[in-house]
Amino acid sequence: MKRNYPTNFLLALECAHSPRKANAFQKAYFDKVEKAFPSFSNWTQKNKYLLQELIPLLQQKQKMIDQVIKYRSQVAKLDQYVLKDRELSLQVDMIMKQIIASLLADGIDISQLSW
Repeated sequence: MKRNYPTNFLLALECAHSPRKANAFQKAYFDKVEKAFPSFSNWTQKNKYLLQELIPLLQQKQKMIDQVIKYRSQVAKLDQYVLKDRELSLQVDMIMKQIIASLLADGIDISQLSW
Protein backbone atom coordinates (compact mmCIF):
# COMPACT_ATOMS: atom_id res chain seq x y z
CA MET A 1 0.00 0.00 0.00
CA LYS A 2 1.60 3.26 -1.16
CA ARG A 3 1.06 6.28 1.05
CA ASN A 4 0.61 9.71 -0.48
CA TYR A 5 2.19 11.41 2.52
CA PRO A 6 5.57 11.19 4.24
CA THR A 7 5.65 9.22 7.48
CA ASN A 8 7.48 12.11 9.15
CA PHE A 9 4.45 14.31 8.52
CA LEU A 10 2.54 12.10 10.95
CA LEU A 11 5.00 13.24 13.63
CA ALA A 12 4.14 16.86 12.87
CA LEU A 13 0.43 16.06 13.17
CA GLU A 14 1.01 14.31 16.50
CA CYS A 15 2.73 17.45 17.78
CA ALA A 16 -0.14 19.61 16.52
CA HIS A 17 -2.59 17.39 18.39
CA SER A 18 -0.68 17.32 21.71
CA PRO A 19 2.09 19.93 21.76
CA ARG A 20 2.86 19.45 25.46
CA LYS A 21 3.30 15.70 25.03
CA ALA A 22 5.34 15.98 21.84
CA ASN A 23 8.89 14.69 21.73
CA ALA A 24 11.81 16.47 20.06
CA PHE A 25 11.29 14.72 16.70
CA GLN A 26 7.60 15.61 16.60
CA LYS A 27 8.35 19.24 17.49
CA ALA A 28 11.10 19.45 14.87
CA TYR A 29 8.82 18.21 12.09
CA PHE A 30 5.98 20.46 13.24
CA ASP A 31 8.37 23.44 13.17
CA LYS A 32 9.56 22.43 9.70
CA VAL A 33 6.02 22.36 8.31
CA GLU A 34 5.06 25.56 10.12
CA LYS A 35 8.16 27.37 8.83
CA ALA A 36 7.37 26.36 5.24
CA PHE A 37 3.63 27.02 5.64
CA PRO A 38 2.83 29.64 8.30
CA SER A 39 -0.89 28.90 7.90
CA PHE A 40 -0.34 25.31 9.12
CA SER A 41 -1.08 26.25 12.75
CA ASN A 42 -4.37 27.82 11.71
CA TRP A 43 -5.16 24.74 9.66
CA THR A 44 -4.57 22.46 12.67
CA GLN A 45 -6.91 24.57 14.81
CA LYS A 46 -9.58 24.57 12.12
CA ASN A 47 -9.29 20.81 11.53
CA LYS A 48 -8.88 19.45 15.06
CA TYR A 49 -11.60 16.90 14.39
CA LEU A 50 -9.41 15.19 11.79
CA LEU A 51 -6.51 15.02 14.22
CA GLN A 52 -8.84 13.66 16.91
CA GLU A 53 -9.74 10.81 14.54
CA LEU A 54 -6.19 10.19 13.36
CA ILE A 55 -4.13 10.19 16.57
CA PRO A 56 -5.97 7.33 18.35
CA LEU A 57 -5.59 5.23 15.19
CA LEU A 58 -1.86 5.91 15.12
CA GLN A 59 -1.63 4.93 18.78
CA GLN A 60 -3.52 1.68 18.10
CA LYS A 61 -1.25 1.02 15.14
CA GLN A 62 1.82 1.39 17.34
CA LYS A 63 0.31 -1.08 19.81
CA MET A 64 -0.25 -3.55 16.96
CA ILE A 65 3.35 -3.16 15.83
CA ASP A 66 4.50 -3.80 19.40
CA GLN A 67 2.32 -6.93 19.53
CA VAL A 68 3.65 -8.17 16.19
CA ILE A 69 7.17 -7.86 17.55
CA LYS A 70 6.24 -9.50 20.82
CA TYR A 71 4.41 -12.46 19.27
CA ARG A 72 6.43 -12.91 16.08
CA SER A 73 7.14 -16.54 16.98
CA GLN A 74 3.47 -17.40 17.56
CA VAL A 75 1.95 -17.59 14.08
CA ALA A 76 -1.75 -17.50 15.06
CA LYS A 77 -1.38 -14.40 17.23
CA LEU A 78 0.97 -12.82 14.73
CA ASP A 79 -1.58 -13.20 11.92
CA GLN A 80 -4.24 -11.60 14.11
CA TYR A 81 -2.07 -8.58 14.85
CA VAL A 82 -0.88 -8.21 11.27
CA LEU A 83 -4.49 -8.18 10.03
CA LYS A 84 -5.47 -5.59 12.64
CA ASP A 85 -2.46 -3.48 11.65
CA ARG A 86 -3.53 -3.58 7.99
CA GLU A 87 -7.06 -2.56 8.95
CA LEU A 88 -5.71 0.36 10.99
CA SER A 89 -3.42 1.35 8.10
CA LEU A 90 -6.42 1.59 5.78
CA GLN A 91 -8.27 3.77 8.31
CA VAL A 92 -5.22 6.00 8.76
CA ASP A 93 -4.84 6.34 4.99
CA MET A 94 -8.52 7.33 4.59
CA ILE A 95 -8.16 10.08 7.19
CA MET A 96 -4.84 11.18 5.72
CA LYS A 97 -6.48 11.58 2.30
CA GLN A 98 -8.97 13.97 3.93
CA ILE A 99 -6.15 15.80 5.69
CA ILE A 100 -4.05 16.14 2.52
CA ALA A 101 -7.08 17.36 0.53
CA SER A 102 -7.90 19.89 3.25
CA LEU A 103 -4.30 21.07 3.41
CA LEU A 104 -4.15 21.49 -0.37
CA ALA A 105 -7.43 23.42 -0.30
CA ASP A 106 -5.77 25.82 2.14
CA GLY A 107 -2.66 26.15 -0.05
CA ILE A 108 -0.45 23.84 2.03
CA ASP A 109 1.33 21.30 -0.19
CA ILE A 110 3.50 19.15 2.06
CA SER A 111 4.91 17.34 -0.97
CA GLN A 112 7.03 20.47 -1.54
CA LEU A 113 9.03 19.75 1.62
CA SER A 114 12.05 17.49 1.67
CA TRP A 115 11.65 15.02 4.50
